[in-house]
Amino acid sequence: MDTYIRTSSSDAWIDQAAIIDNIGTEYQRYSIVADVKDLEDGKALKWLAFRTNGTNGSDTSATYTIKNVKVEIGNKATTWSPAPEDALANIESVRTFAEQTADKFTWLVEDGSSESSITLTQNALTAMAEQIDLTGKVTFNSFDADTQAALTQGSELIVGTQTSSTSAWTGTSTKLKSITSGTRISYKLNKAPTTSSVTLNLTLNDGTTTGAKEVYYLNTTRLTNQYGVNSIVELIYDGSAWRVINPYSDANTYDRTRYQQPIKAGSTAIVANNIIVAGPNNVGTYTHLKLGNAFDTTYPILFAGSAIAANSTGTNNYLVTPMGITTTQSGTYTAYKSVYIKGVLNGTTFTPISTTPLT
Repeated sequence: MDTYIRTSSSDAWIDQAAIIDNIGTEYQRYSIVADVKDLEDGKALKWLAFRTNGTNGSDTSATYTIKNVKVEIGNKATTWSPAPEDALANIESVRTFAEQTADKFTWLVEDGSSESSITLTQNALTAMAEQIDLTGKVTFNSFDADTQAALTQGSELIVGTQTSSTSAWTGTSTKLKSITSGTRISYKLNKAPTTSSVTLNLTLNDGTTTGAKEVYYLNTTRLTNQYGVNSIVELIYDGSAWRVINPYSDANTYDRTRYQQPIKAGSTAIVANNIIVAGPNNVGTYTHLKLGNAFDTTYPILFAGSAIAANSTGTNNYLVTPMGITTTQSGTYTAYKSVYIKGVLNGTTFTPISTTPLT
């Protein structure tokens, strides 16, 4: 390959600087020192030309790739460096970028002078949060103790360790370091409970115990024997006691559905195994379904599984249940057919008109 220095693309060659042979297929560095002829008036060196010459077996149709060309005055070739004007342009570009970035710092960084003390703005945190996509096992380490436990401990299946029928439940956790408000577990009952109120004492993963904590399944009602052996109970800790997350699924879910809220009897006590309704005059209080006892249809009709004293509350009431009814609520039924209450509806108030209202 020939190397030339020219004043223009059409002028004759000023000087053939060098001939380069055996270039090969890898990048190589070549330094050429050449004498430049005196130029005619008004002419200047503008072109550095390269061409194949077909000598020494070279291919005149070959393609060459040339990069990082540097022309300098002198008789010693130095390593390649950008032209001074290019270096200045790069410096200006960096300065402009720094200014633009500094402007953006005002909405990225709220305070701080070092890596360990920087406080991000809410806008920056929001922008970062929108890009977070967590997959797989994730551990958080920079939260307060309660939040840390809620995030990293999760819900664990703990199998009971009691050795006989008891309401003093026990179990061992391999995950929990402590229990705090909001801690959730799944507890598998390995032995039948008794009719006594249930407590739960967990052994934590460091070998310490939580102590016997009371277990509630509905408001102030303690859990007793609602669950049988091998039942799995979902529990959440409220800071002082465990509470059943799904308190209305008990051992008889196959044939009955417990009403989720406690109800209050009116001035007349409720007798067990009766259909009960909410009276419209004393809003929200329940009485027996019978002739003349008007009731509010916006409240559910229930089956009283247990007696409730006058002006007291009860929780053993059902929306769906297999039942035997008393003579004052008797009727003739066909299995799996609908049952109707005969009466007069006025707005949302319904008044039974028969001594045997079910038909």
